[in-house]
Amino acid sequence: MTKVFVKILAALIIGLLIGFTGAYLYQQQTINKLSESLNGQPLSVQNGEIHLKATINNGAFASASFHGIAYELGKNGEVALFKTKATPKQFYDALTSLGALPGNNVKMDSDNTTYVQGTGLDVYVTWDGAPQRYTLQEVLNGCIVDIKFGGNLETSNSMGTGCITCLGSCAVGISSNAAYAAKTSPQFTANSDILPPVGTEITVIYSLKA
Repeated sequence: MTKVFVKILAALIIGLLIGFTGAYLYQQQTINKLSESLNGQPLSVQNGEIHLKATINNGAFASASFHGIAYELGKNGEVALFKTKATPKQFYDALTSLGALPGNNVKMDSDNTTYVQGTGLDVYVTWDGAPQRYTLQEVLNGCIVDIKFGGNLETSNSMGTGCITCLGSCAVGISSNAAYAAKTSPQFTANSDILPPVGTEITVIYSLKA
């Protein structure tokens, strides 16, 4: 009986190891395929980070906005502080490839007691010639930053706003800011003391919070 039990236990352990290994390899293959498909595109996945190319929009330093980063062909492409050629779907897929989980808790009828949920994200900004990576909070005037993977892909597709990162809890943005509740619509300007001039290409770097 003891030998039979040992054999069964060994088989179970081997099965679990194979399962874990298979899941890890599948995730790595997904990341590799995504990186290959986006080669040369405005978004890439590198060493556990999403690198999103964006441009400092006209008015970013003078006109306050709720919209941090948006797809340039979306409805909010020209009113966001930064615009990108990457689509919300590309950004969503990149996050899920890293194992991020969407909150999907902020709805169009959510009130101002609702805060976006989902995997937390560290967000940094850099550009050619920048002395360092800056946090998103450093490059925004007066904004407290707590970005989370809100999800909202279906709503994003139907609304067509192109929102990648919103500066408050949002029912449409793929990611948004849990520091401010839904319906409060906080607005901020970009920090001209740190960022380069309007029209400069920057790289926004997202990683999953530990």
